[in-house]
Amino acid sequence: MEEPCSACVNPHPFASITASEIKSAVEITLPLAAIRHNLNQDQIAFKSISLKEPPKSDMVRYLELEHAGKPPASRPKLPRRVEVLYYIKNTTNIYEEIVCLDDKSEFAHSAVPSIHQGLMDPLENRGGIQVIRQSKVWADALKELGFNEDDEILYDAWPHGADKDTPKISPRYLRAIGYVKGPKGSHAENNRYAFPLPISPVVDILTWEMIGIDPLPTAGIEPKKWVGSACDKEEAEEKEAEEEISSRWWENTVLKNCRPSNFFDDLQPQRRKDVKPIVVTQPEGVSFTVKDASLVEWQKWSFRVSFNFREGMVVHDVRYDNRSLFYRLSLSEMTVPYGDPRPPYHTKQAFDVGDAGAGALANTLRLGCDCLGSIYYFHGLCNGPSGQPIELPNVICLHEEDNGISWKHTNDATHASVSARSRVLILQTMMTVGNYDYIMAWKFDEAANISYDVKATGILSTHLIDSGKVSPWGNVVAPGIVAQNHQHLFCLRIDTAIDGYNNTVQTEECHPLDDTLNIHGNAWEVRKDIVEQAGFRDANPLQNRVFKIINENSINPHSKNPVGYKFMPPPSQMLLAHPSSVNAKRAKFAQHHVWVTQHQEGDLWAGGKWTTNSSEEIDGISKYVAGSDSVRNDDVIVWITFGMTHSPRVEEFPIMPTESLSVMLKPADFFTQNPALDMPQNHTGVGSVHIEQPPCH
Repeated sequence: MEEPCSACVNPHPFASITASEIKSAVEITLPLAAIRHNLNQDQIAFKSISLKEPPKSDMVRYLELEHAGKPPASRPKLPRRVEVLYYIKNTTNIYEEIVCLDDKSEFAHSAVPSIHQGLMDPLENRGGIQVIRQSKVWADALKELGFNEDDEILYDAWPHGADKDTPKISPRYLRAIGYVKGPKGSHAENNRYAFPLPISPVVDILTWEMIGIDPLPTAGIEPKKWVGSACDKEEAEEKEAEEEISSRWWENTVLKNCRPSNFFDDLQPQRRKDVKPIVVTQPEGVSFTVKDASLVEWQKWSFRVSFNFREGMVVHDVRYDNRSLFYRLSLSEMTVPYGDPRPPYHTKQAFDVGDAGAGALANTLRLGCDCLGSIYYFHGLCNGPSGQPIELPNVICLHEEDNGISWKHTNDATHASVSARSRVLILQTMMTVGNYDYIMAWKFDEAANISYDVKATGILSTHLIDSGKVSPWGNVVAPGIVAQNHQHLFCLRIDTAIDGYNNTVQTEECHPLDDTLNIHGNAWEVRKDIVEQAGFRDANPLQNRVFKIINENSINPHSKNPVGYKFMPPPSQMLLAHPSSVNAKRAKFAQHHVWVTQHQEGDLWAGGKWTTNSSEEIDGISKYVAGSDSVRNDDVIVWITFGMTHSPRVEEFPIMPTESLSVMLKPADFFTQNPALDMPQNHTGVGSVHIEQPPCH
């Protein structure tokens, strides 16, 4: 795999970590750790190895010289540092090591407080599942449920989670949710989520012992029968269907009420025959360039792209026409809390960034399947438990898409019409977290808008339910299985740089005007409010509340308003868990739509740096706002929380159609006219392109 900046003596400070840098960081850390803890090196395992970005104050000076055209040799030499999170095997002892690659030295070392745990790494997940597979107690439990040793059972590994009775220092437990793929030799792509087990083993990761098997509640309530015989007819049809398939493998097991529900291509009886191809072509090539393996330039846009273990895709130094807009854009956290109060479901809450790593779970993207057109791919790297670099090819794709009409007007006097088509530059990545898949994309257009789009797809998390029952905590989406109600709540971190690095956040709302000037009652007023201190605000679509990141030191010559960028947070329902619950205490960022904080080095994680099996968010957004720092005309971070409350539908199984969410950042008095006015007028035939797409396999 090509390494970024391989030809550079001094890689750009925003360049992604390379394989040789990961190896070097491990070579520095291992002997130091072995001596410090009086251990053999093979007793050390690694959670994550990531580039430690230079302090923003140093980077700002570097970027000023870079954009002034100064050569690299005349810019400040910023140390290349790496954060190494390692632990001693079979313990919860986590350590943070910062190493300097330039002189191969230790820069800093600290022990992580014992209240925190690191994410579950592949060594622990695989080891925990192996303990289960080798357990006679587990084998006997499966036998009682009607299964034999040849049946293929797969497991989703979950952090055990916490509740109000969990001790301050949480145990290092792993919970497995089991699903039956079928008898030995079953099709590799059988949808196991159609056959969930009603029991769940729990493993102590420190002792490698299975400490118990929890029953998963399967009881529901009797569905209401409406007027008429529809329910009776459905029950008769279901009974008839049961008789037709009575010879299937599951009939003598606890899963006798379940049925296969597959989506993979060769498990479908037929595919639609009337779908004609759509061809995406660009005969003259793409309009963007990628330099130095990280610098993207497209029309008036420029930005750098990096990739790391935890956040995955990160965008740096975003500029339009060489005017600064944003210093850093990233997905800080996402949480998926479930709403079934019955133990052990009550602890079911994922933190997909903090618990697993969006980079570590990134997909290899495929042309014709995940991306269409002429694509530039960025590769990524993460590390394994032994510290070895793991290559992740094609984890980010960059491409252009037609985006409809950018602007248009027909002169009603002359009937002359002028219009320009829009296109967007898309930077996209995808991650798979067990059953769910997420598609995340930054989109840039000619009118200087930026949007962050999230699409959720994949498979619902399923559990067994008794025949003929329904659930108040979810929906029966197929015979014998229920998908629980849950939420997906994302938090974007927006590191601001609107025409400079001293910014202010302002809210604007529209209210009816009731005074002597409004004699006909048709006028309204726009009320503006400056966010003076670190804290939160919420969406209010009924008053059309918008948020503006403005630079009070830079004034638009026409409007006399400060230049800025505005956004309206999606009016998502926030976290539904009761504020006193552990679920809410773990995800304080998910209780409000917008947070504004003063920039502090290391304040990156909305849900806290340590989320695995946590009982409360300790070092996240609530800490960042605790000091009520001044955030007016300062170095400001804006955090945007948005998401969906997911009450599953039958139509979302066996695989879920994509559910889309979007946040848009739009210029507000930043320019002196429509910035897309100079787009060439489209004529018939202009812009038509042709590149054949390979089949998706």
